[in-house]
Amino acid sequence: MMKKLFNNGTVWALTLVVVRTIIAFVSVPIVTKATSVEAYGFVALANSFIAYIDIIAVSFNYFAQRYISVCFHKSEYEQSRNYYSSIIFADIILCIVSSIPIFLFIYKAETIINIPNGLLSDVKWLFVFLILKYDLSLFSATFEVGAFIKNRVDLTSKIRVVACLLQFSTLCVLFILREPKIYYVGIAAIAYEIFNFIFQLWAKNYNVSLLTFSRKNYSFGLIKNLVEKGIWVSINNFGNILNNGLDLLITNLMISEITQGIISIAKMLSSLNYAVVSAVSDSLKPAQLKFYSEGKTNLLINELNYAMKITGTLYIIVIGAFVGCGKEFLVLWLGNTNEIRKLYLFTILCLLGDLIPSVMKPLYYTYTLTAKMKFPCFVTIIMGLANVISMYILIANTNMGGAAVLLTTVVINTIHIIDSPIYSAYCLKIQARSFYKTIGIYIFTCALMISIAMGFSLIEASDSVIIFLIKVILFSITCMLGSYIVMFNKNEKIRLRKEIMREME
Repeated sequence: MMKKLFNNGTVWALTLVVVRTIIAFVSVPIVTKATSVEAYGFVALANSFIAYIDIIAVSFNYFAQRYISVCFHKSEYEQSRNYYSSIIFADIILCIVSSIPIFLFIYKAETIINIPNGLLSDVKWLFVFLILKYDLSLFSATFEVGAFIKNRVDLTSKIRVVACLLQFSTLCVLFILREPKIYYVGIAAIAYEIFNFIFQLWAKNYNVSLLTFSRKNYSFGLIKNLVEKGIWVSINNFGNILNNGLDLLITNLMISEITQGIISIAKMLSSLNYAVVSAVSDSLKPAQLKFYSEGKTNLLINELNYAMKITGTLYIIVIGAFVGCGKEFLVLWLGNTNEIRKLYLFTILCLLGDLIPSVMKPLYYTYTLTAKMKFPCFVTIIMGLANVISMYILIANTNMGGAAVLLTTVVINTIHIIDSPIYSAYCLKIQARSFYKTIGIYIFTCALMISIAMGFSLIEASDSVIIFLIKVILFSITCMLGSYIVMFNKNEKIRLRKEIMREME
């Protein structure tokens, strides 16, 4: 049993999420207390700028593993090497070409974004280190194809777990031994990626030694083919940036650096929730792919509805626990600072923004299954533009401040309750209402648990960590049982119990 768990890709993927979550929870108070909340905001802002660059890279990297792996499994080793070498070479060119505008931006950053004078040098170095980390990550991601080909994705996650621990250790050592600087976060990120780069390369060579890089294997035609396939992913990512990626930049330019920092922490907390939802949703994809490939539409519908209930339950547990115990958690985590009340509100808004995407997450896979990506891309861009325009109007004409930045995202994400289920049904050529029963039950359960949580939050807070943990555990169990009773039908309950028992054997 232990050997099975040790080599289980899903277990290690979830382990990676847990490790990253724990490290994030420990790192944020260390960084904010040693520097400041506004300084921490620039970490998230730098990562937002990296996401803008990634729009280009993802166009030819997104399908890289697929094409390299397919050719390798067909014993077309030369073509597999051609794809591998072409992607590596394209990444090298991208890093070189993009470095000129990037470092010009960093050099003149104070004229483009608002940076306090006392943080100017530190923020510039932070951007430099995080950009270098991103450049290395492009190659590390390509190296992971070796583990993917040999179905050893657990090895990829194991390397990342160790790299995360190295990153955290580096951060702690720097903050303990030297004068606190926000760019230490960037140095720690570099340490993570160097380790990841070296050992993903080792894993690639260990698993598929035939896959080697050579300049002579580069083919512009292959890159063009990958771009043609991946361009819609890039367009979709551009839409996602309009929906979420401009929040911090607009906050920096139109509100304040302190509000930017508070929103950064709130978004970090909500992103941890969505990371768990995504990891669990991804682990359920193989069964969905199997039923789709076999043309078993009814089984696929049941599988998608079941997956939606699983991811929805995870969200309900998080939102319920945070509404009930969130203020208490933030005080214990960051101390009773002046920003706690605002941070609590902002985190609730961020989590509400994930209310619909969390239950919809399994449905998004139907676009990939059926290769119908164009319509969702256009919808994402239109919604993103509406989000940015609404955000600007609210900030410019009201006193809502940072709440306006997050509230527009909540509204836009909620609107997807209309288009996503219907388009997924269209892709699968089934009735438009196929997923709305699950969504309706989910929203009812969510409202019920949040209502209970709001009453639960009226209980007097305690400064005891033990009492807090007991309250969180009890309320999480309440949300889990409530979701289990209300959302799942008889057959799904039997299946869920069997799956839990099987994992415990």
